[in-house]
Amino acid sequence: MKKLDGEYLILVSHKVNNPLKEYRQRWSIERFFKMLKTGVLNIESTKMVDPKRIEILFLLCGIAYLICVKMGAYRHQKVRVIRKKIQYKCHEYSYFRWGIDWLKELIIQGSDITKRLAGQMLPGLQL
Repeated sequence: MKKLDGEYLILVSHKVNNPLKEYRQRWSIERFFKMLKTGVLNIESTKMVDPKRIEILFLLCGIAYLICVKMGAYRHQKVRVIRKKIQYKCHEYSYFRWGIDWLKELIIQGSDITKRLAGQMLPGLQL
């Protein structure tokens, strides 16, 4: 049991020694599925029913998610640091959010900037 902001979080398991530690390790997976299902990528709203097409959509969304995470990490390390939330001792944005917002900005600014950035992040890529 752990007290968070005046509320208690209770995790119970007879198979796990430290359930809070285990849950922290799963947090990035939970965030990925939220973005995938109901967040920015929102594949729950698709009208597809063919399992092969859904599999391809899932794969493409996973790749898009990873690209945004990579861009967010690059932006955080090389361009502008993500601010910290003092109250919670964590970053204000995830690498995914930081990356996808930056990608939107770059697309709006023009393709030349996007191509140069992709060349820096992925050396050897020909655009």
